[in-house]
Amino acid sequence: MDIALQLWSVHKLAQNDFCGTVQAVAEHGWNGVEFAGFGDLTSEEMADLLSQNGLYAVGAHCDMAIFEESLVETLSYLKKVGARYMIIPAAPCDTIEDVQKIVSVLNFAAPIAKQYGIKVGYHNHASEFKKLDEKYILDIIAEQTADDVVIELDVFWVKYAGVDPYEYIQKLGKKVELVHLKQIAKDEKSDALLSDGILDMRDIVQTAKYATHFIVEQEGDFPELESSKKNAEYVREIFNR
Repeated sequence: MDIALQLWSVHKLAQNDFCGTVQAVAEHGWNGVEFAGFGDLTSEEMADLLSQNGLYAVGAHCDMAIFEESLVETLSYLKKVGARYMIIPAAPCDTIEDVQKIVSVLNFAAPIAKQYGIKVGYHNHASEFKKLDEKYILDIIAEQTADDVVIELDVFWVKYAGVDPYEYIQKLGKKVELVHLKQIAKDEKSDALLSDGILDMRDIVQTAKYATHFIVEQEGDFPELESSKKNAEYVREIFNR
């Protein structure tokens, strides 16, 4: 099983040297990446960069404005670099009207993305575990989007919101095609390296039986390349990669 790295984990370095940062990530032992921006590279340049470093592209985080204003162009780019998913990483969701907009954008994009061999989806933070109409916001998104719209579940934010991530993965079932393996510290509020927190990543992976990809994302005040290397080592250790 390959586990990819969300490149937001190294975004500060990537801002100054995208290609060098991607090369470093590959040298740490990651096999795949999820984009949080394209470093101003053309699709041809990006495809070459991935190929040269033995990496595959899981997908990309794209703001909802991109879904609304440059959907086809972005889908074309993602197809050319071999990516399979285009994910909204966050969006306003304070009101039922906000949530309905998310649902509408995803349902509109899904059949278009399918023509490019790509699925669209939504990535949660803690705010999606507030309730509207007596339901979690993320439940509403999962229930009202088309079957081929996926949820990328970030287990850190599930736990941060006071929800059991193992039970919630089971609750959403086949909707959870992507999982962010992001670790939470003992205080249940702070980020931690994969090896240092309270979530059992083996159990997360085993519970998410419908997931196609697991993606590590490191946030918090950690040296980016050092944390990438340590997390890659931990992944190799616990999953015998």
